[in-house]
Amino acid sequence: MRLLAFGAGGRIWAGSGHDLWVADDLGGPWEHRPVPLPADEKISDVAAVGTGVLWLTTTCHPGPGTAPSGRLYRTDSEGAVWTLVPVESQGRSGHE
Repeated sequence: MRLLAFGAGGRIWAGSGHDLWVADDLGGPWEHRPVPLPADEKISDVAAVGTGVLWLTTTCHPGPGTAPSGRLYRTDSEGAVWTLVPVESQGRSGHE
């Protein structure tokens, strides 16, 4: 799990809960970028992969006794607009 990512041009991204922060230096200043996630999802990993392009995964704990799950999101606008990326689980590896 990574909640801190170093991106293009030396930008630094940090995530927690439903929030991202971005700065050009660890000393700041930090800009806040809220991520529009469902209430039961929290950021679990952040990956900066190009100029303005970020991927993040979430974790969801719907209630006691239920298995955690999560989703994958992508932005190419430095966090201004997020797209949910559908991921389908395959029941088996495909190797027989």
